[in-house]
Amino acid sequence: MNDVEEIKRRLNIVEIVGNYLRLTKSGANHKALCPFHNEKTPSFTVNEERQIFHCFGCGKGGDIFTFIQEIEGMNFVEALKFLAGKAGVSLTQQDSAKTEAKNQLNRVLKAALELFIINLNSKQGEKARAYLQDRGISTELREKFSLGFAKDSWDDIFSNLSTQGFGPKDMEQAGLIVSSQKSRRGYYDRFRNRIIFPVFNSFGDVLGFSARVLPGDDSNMGKYINTPQTPIYDKSRSLYGVNLARNAIKKKDLTILLEGNLDVMLSHKAGVENVVATCGTAVTQDQLAILKRYSDNLAFAFDVDQAGIEAAKKGIDLALSLGLNVGAIDLGSQKTKESKDVADLVLLDENIWKKLADSVKPAMEYYFDMVLDFYDVTNIEERKKAVAELLEKIVLLPHKLDQAYYLEELAQKTGVKLEILYDMIEEKSLSKQASKSPEISKSPKQEFKQKGKSKISQTSNLDKLLNRILALFVFFPQFFTKNHKEQIKKILKSASPSPQKEIFKQILSVETVFSDPNKYLELIESDQLKTRLSRIIMIAQKYFDDISDEKLRTKFDPKKDIEFCIKKIGDLFKKDSLSETLIQIKKAEENQDQELLEELMKKYSRLLKSGF
Repeated sequence: MNDVEEIKRRLNIVEIVGNYLRLTKSGANHKALCPFHNEKTPSFTVNEERQIFHCFGCGKGGDIFTFIQEIEGMNFVEALKFLAGKAGVSLTQQDSAKTEAKNQLNRVLKAALELFIINLNSKQGEKARAYLQDRGISTELREKFSLGFAKDSWDDIFSNLSTQGFGPKDMEQAGLIVSSQKSRRGYYDRFRNRIIFPVFNSFGDVLGFSARVLPGDDSNMGKYINTPQTPIYDKSRSLYGVNLARNAIKKKDLTILLEGNLDVMLSHKAGVENVVATCGTAVTQDQLAILKRYSDNLAFAFDVDQAGIEAAKKGIDLALSLGLNVGAIDLGSQKTKESKDVADLVLLDENIWKKLADSVKPAMEYYFDMVLDFYDVTNIEERKKAVAELLEKIVLLPHKLDQAYYLEELAQKTGVKLEILYDMIEEKSLSKQASKSPEISKSPKQEFKQKGKSKISQTSNLDKLLNRILALFVFFPQFFTKNHKEQIKKILKSASPSPQKEIFKQILSVETVFSDPNKYLELIESDQLKTRLSRIIMIAQKYFDDISDEKLRTKFDPKKDIEFCIKKIGDLFKKDSLSETLIQIKKAEENQDQELLEELMKKYSRLLKSGF
C-alpha cells in the first residue's frame, strides 16, 4: 500500500470536509453550500462510500486530495504532506537525500530565527525595538510577524548554531554565513546589527530573511540585505506575509499587493489582513501563480512616487496577461505631505486605509484616470499619445467584451471614432500574435490527416455516449469483454482529443479489474481529468441508486448497454465518414478524376455495408 492509499484508508472525506463546511446528511450522501462558488441551494455533495465530492453547480469534484488542494490553494505535494500529518502517516519519500537536505535547511533557519527573536528582546535589541515602536510596530505585531534582531557581531549566529550541532555547510547553504579567508574561522555572519524580517512560505516554514539597517548606522551594504538564492529560498517565488494572509484572501476573495514589509505589518494593525508584499523584486509570474491559488482577484497598492507607479504598471500588465481580475488602490487620492505609502497612511489614520482597501478600482479605470490626467486630449499630439498608451493596456485584456467596453470609453473621452480605435487595436492584436513563435506549417500529408479526422468528436452526442460508457466501465468493468475494449480503442484512435478520450486511455492501460470506481479515479493524474471523472461517477451513482435491485435485474443489463453505446458511437463515426466520402466524391466528379472516383465509390459501398 502506497502513501496515498494509506492516507485515504485512515481519513474519512466526510470528516475532513466537515472541518470546512457544515454538512447535512441526504440519503447516501452529505450536502453543503459549495465553498467554490456562491449559491443559495446546496449542490455540493460528498459521497462517503466512494470517498469523493462533487458540486453540481460549478462542476468541481474529486477525492480528499483534490478537495484540500482546492480549499487550501495547495499543489498535490503540499496536500500530500498536509494530509499525511492529519493521518499520522510518515511519507516514505521523506527519507530521500534531497528531502532530508531541505529539512536540514528548515531546521537551521528555524534555529536562527529563534536566536534572532531572543536578540530583539535582549538589551542589545533595545535600539531596534525603539525604532519599531516609533514606526508603529507594537510588541503584538512584532510577535505576530516573528521579527528579530542580528547583533553587531561577526560570528554570533555562527557560534550559537555551531553549539547546536549545525555545521558551516548547513549555515552557508541557508544563507546565514559567508565564506571568507580573511575570517579567523573561515566564515562570518551575513546579517549584523540589523532588524530581521523572516520570510515564510504559505504554511509557516521560514525560508529566508530580509534585514534592515538600523537608523544612523553607516553600513555600506544598503538599507536592506536579503538571504541569497538557496535550495529553499527564491525571492522571485516568495511573498512577504503570505502565511498570515491566505485565509483572509480566501475570505475576501481578494489579494492586495503592497510594496514593503512595514506596509504589510501596519495594514494588519488596521485590520486589513489580505495583504502581501514582494521580497525586493518586481512582481513575477511565479508570485502571481501563488496568489491565484487563493483568489483570481488582485489589487495593487504601490507607493505614489514615480518608482512605485512604474512598478504598479508593470505588475498590472503582467497580471492582466495572466487572466487575473486586476484592480488598483489609488494611494495618490490621499494628497498629504505626511503619507506616500500604506504604512504612512495607517499611522496618519488607519480608517483612511480601511476605506481605500474596500474601494478597489478596476485596473483599466486606474490607467484611464492616470493617463487622461497627464495628457491634454484637446491637443492633437497629446491625444495620440494618450490613445496609444491606453490601447497598449486594453489589448492586454483577455476578454473581448472588456476590450469593447473600454474602447467605447476611450472613444467617448478622447473624441476618436470607435471604428478607428477598433482598427488600431486589431493591428496591435495581430502584431502581438506575430511576435510569438510562429507555428510550423503543416506538410500536405499532415493537412490530409488533419482533414481526415472525425468532426463529430466535438459534438454533444458523442460526449454523452462517451460519458455513459465511461460510467459503465468504472461501475461494471466485469461486463467488458476483450472485444469491447478493442472496439473502444478503435473509437479512441479515430476520435479527436477530449477529456473522455484521455481518461479512457489511462484506465485502459491497466489490466486490473476494480470493484470500486474510486480505484479508477486514483489512476488519473491530472486534476482536471480527475474532476471530470468524479462528476461522471457521482451522476452515475445517483442514477444507479435510483434503480431498485428488482428493476436492475429485469430492466437494466450492463452488457447490452455497453454494446448499445459502442454501436451508437460507431454509427456516428460511420455517418461522419459517409458524409466526408460524399464530399470527396463530388470533388472527384468536378475534377473528372475517374480513377479516384472509382476508389471513392468502392469506399462508400464498403462503409454502407460495414461499421466505421
